[in-house]
Amino acid sequence: HKDGRATIKTADENLNLETSFSIDFAKDDVVTAAFNKACVAVIHQGKSLEIYDFNGKLVKSFAGAIEAAAFDRQNRLWMVSREDKENLEITVLDDSFEVIASIDCADEFYDSSVMLKEMPQFNCIYMDLLAGQDGCQTYTIQLDGDEITVETEFEGDLTCQAFTEDNKHFLAISNGDDIFQYWAFPGEMIHELDIEDIIDEDEEYNMGYTLFHIKGKLFVINFTERYYIYDADKNEIVDELIVDGHEPRPTHEIYPSLDDDTLITDIEYMDE
Repeated sequence: HKDGRATIKTADENLNLETSFSIDFAKDDVVTAAFNKACVAVIHQGKSLEIYDFNGKLVKSFAGAIEAAAFDRQNRLWMVSREDKENLEITVLDDSFEVIASIDCADEFYDSSVMLKEMPQFNCIYMDLLAGQDGCQTYTIQLDGDEITVETEFEGDLTCQAFTEDNKHFLAISNGDDIFQYWAFPGEMIHELDIEDIIDEDEEYNMGYTLFHIKGKLFVINFTERYYIYDADKNEIVDELIVDGHEPRPTHEIYPSLDDDTLITDIEYMDE
C-alpha cells in the first residue's frame, strides 16, 4: 500500500495479473485478505472487515475488532474478532454472508496474533494463535449444523499448515525454531528445512508467517520480507518469487525512517 491506498491484485497460478483495485486505508491499518471464487475479504485491523468483488465493489462490511478471516471449501466465511486481550469470538457466515453460528474462545497467550487456514474437511478450518517466543497453538474449528466446536489439533509449536491438493501432505512452520516441516497428513513428518542452514552464517533474518501451496509439491514461503518457492520433493528453495513492479529494493526506499540497505519487497500480504 502507498499514499493512503491499498492495492489488491489477483493473479492466476502462473502469476499473470487478472484484476486490480484500490481501497482507502488508515496509516496503522494492516490489510489482509481471504479469497474465494467471487470476492475478497479485507481486514482493517481492529476496525472492520469489508468484502469486495473483483471489480472493487463493496459487497458487505462488518464493524468490530476483527483479527482474521478465511473462506473454507464451501465458500463460507470464518472470522475471528477480539473482545479483549483474553477473549476472542469466532463467527461463521454462509455464502450470502449471513451468520450461521458463533462461539467465544479464550486467548491462552494473551493478546496473541490470530491466523485462519482452510482444512481438507469441508466443515473444518484451522485457527493459529501466535505469540512469538511465548509459543503458539493450532486449533481445529468445526461446524456441526449450527454449532461450532474448538479443539486442539497439534501439541507444541507447529503452525501455518498449508495442504496439497490431494489433502495428503502439508507444509508447516515449527514456531520458535525457524524450521519448515513437511508432513504426511495427519501426523507423520517427512523432512524439515532449517532457515539457518540456507543463509550466510552472519546474515540476519526474520521469519514470516506467509505459507501457502501453489501446485504439486511447490509452496510459497517467506522470510526477511521476501517470498520464495519451496519444493517439498527436493526439500529446498528452488527460486525467489518476484512480482513485476514489486521487485526487492533497499529497505530505506520503502521505509524512509530506517537506515537500512537490506533488499525487501513492498508486498505485505500474499495468499492462494
